[in-house]
Amino acid sequence: MKLVIAEKPSVSMAISRIIGAAKRQDGYLEGNGYLVSWCVGHLVELFEPATVALHGLFRTPYQGGKNVAILGGGTIGLLLMQWAKIFGAKQAVVSGTGEERELTAARVLEQIRPAVTSRLDKETAGEIIRDIRGILRNLFREQVGQEEVVFVPLLHHLLPATHIQLDVECEDWREAVRAAARPLYEMGYIEERYISEVIRNVEENGPYIVISPGFAFPHAGLEGGSVRVGMNLIRLRTPVSFESGAYDPVEFVCALSAVDHKTHLNAFFNLVNLLRSEDFKEAFRKAETSREAAQVIEKYENGIGS
Repeated sequence: MKLVIAEKPSVSMAISRIIGAAKRQDGYLEGNGYLVSWCVGHLVELFEPATVALHGLFRTPYQGGKNVAILGGGTIGLLLMQWAKIFGAKQAVVSGTGEERELTAARVLEQIRPAVTSRLDKETAGEIIRDIRGILRNLFREQVGQEEVVFVPLLHHLLPATHIQLDVECEDWREAVRAAARPLYEMGYIEERYISEVIRNVEENGPYIVISPGFAFPHAGLEGGSVRVGMNLIRLRTPVSFESGAYDPVEFVCALSAVDHKTHLNAFFNLVNLLRSEDFKEAFRKAETSREAAQVIEKYENGIGS
């Protein structure tokens, strides 16, 4: 069985007709040895793209060990490739990655070289190419260095004890979203309208924020009222329905405020990895205080990859 995921529903429908995957299932199409799925919220300005990519993968009965073809090499397509690898894809291939647009010193020099060598004698051209190569290498090295000084928080940086509340009482999913996001507003991470924006997005687009059984990750787009990057996590005393099918009921709700599409990614990838561990979830359930819960997160996050 091969898995094909498109960034847009319209593309997935066209592909399914071509490859003979005509049987409509809940969230995907199936047939002729293929599963075909798509991403909801493919406009990355609207939702947090890593979540959209993960949701696209989980729309199918994906269990790992499959060959995965991803149509579209934008932000979501590349994130889909990473998720597929994390969840055990035998092979993940992205079409239209736009690698030809990737700028490196070597690629710039490739474009310059013919113009220099065609106009100058071999010795002079060689000297100029060497000078240009040195300039380009220094320039690209400076750019990499500038990027490396930016602090990229891990999950336990974004979820200290002050950002965790336990045994919160909520009657429905809307109340749970408000309870998870309200502390971010009170601490200055989001504007008040952010909470309403999250609820509106779910009402219009479905429970895309439920990213794992029992776990919701509410968030809005970058223009929805984010002020600075942050998270706040609540553990519900009584799990509630998010109308997300097999992923209900939800017992953990973690609100995200994202200021770009990159800063929070390490924390988010680590969170998804932790959610695959029943030991982690059980330890988090047993935590009696916010401080203990924060220690559980840091302990298990430090163990990722070890």
